[in-house]
Amino acid sequence: MAELVTVFESMIKLVGIARDGLPKSDIPIFEAFLVDLTDYGVLTQPFDAEYAGAAIESVERLRKLVVEIAKKLSPRLRDPFLTLGTAAREFLTRVDAIDRSIRRFLDPIEKNRKAKVQLDDHEIELLEHWKSLDYPDRVLRRNYRLNITEMQGPNQYDFLIALGAFREAYKIILGGLCSATATELPPPLASLTPGLEEL
Repeated sequence: MAELVTVFESMIKLVGIARDGLPKSDIPIFEAFLVDLTDYGVLTQPFDAEYAGAAIESVERLRKLVVEIAKKLSPRLRDPFLTLGTAAREFLTRVDAIDRSIRRFLDPIEKNRKAKVQLDDHEIELLEHWKSLDYPDRVLRRNYRLNITEMQGPNQYDFLIALGAFREAYKIILGGLCSATATELPPPLASLTPGLEEL
């Protein structure tokens, strides 16, 4: 819900920018940023982002890029632009919550296994699945072997939902930024974003 409010506030500011214009110095900075975004498969090629560790790492780098670029922008564009960073932070916060939840589920099963407590077939299957993917050393972060479409157990769809929400937020915010600044998207990003008039 907080994510939707942030996006909505950003859109209101962008309507003002579209109406009143921007300092010309912002446009080349924003255009260069869009070119940089084409290197992020998590946005341009969702199937390349199907491994949890790679997707998380990509979003972390993207958040840092947004913060760096925001320092160069005028205050008028900076606030709506930083909404991109907020969307990334929201995704990373969700990832950490999902990671903790999976560990809370698996850790007692692993403890019981070590204590030679009888496990049922489902618990054994889940534990073997996650152990083959480097649990307990890693669950989501830095896990480059975990295909997010093959997660098992509780929260198995939560990562996909979080990634979808992140991409949707970028779709809306980038579409608004491009419409407000009269900037065209590089072709690899064009399928991701609608224009402000479509929202």
